[in-house]
Amino acid sequence: MGNPPPSPDAATPRCWPSGSACSAWVVGELLVYTWVRVQWFQVGYEISNLTKEQQHLNELQANLKVELARLRAPQRIIRIAQEKAGADAARLQSNEGDALTIMRTKYIRLRILLVGWSLPWLSP
Repeated sequence: MGNPPPSPDAATPRCWPSGSACSAWVVGELLVYTWVRVQWFQVGYEISNLTKEQQHLNELQANLKVELARLRAPQRIIRIAQEKAGADAARLQSNEGDALTIMRTKYIRLRILLVGWSLPWLSP
């Protein structure tokens, strides 16, 4: 009973950093928070731009599918083949004009044209 209890300041070690260390910590936290927010907005803008680009590319793809369907239409292919075969026949008639030769030429040209449409590497 003769010894007085130790004072709280002397018994516990100092755990808190100084005021300048706390200020540096707070400033560092604010810088990290700001950097994260900037990155968040940049990623958001990039996602927005990529979404717009994807929509544009989807529209372009749809237009190209329509164009491809138009180009592959059987009526168009037959018309082109007939025009091509007819021009060849007229040229042959004006030169020597054998009816059998003209028919063979039309048939061969039509076959080449139709095979060329289905097999692009064989097109004339």
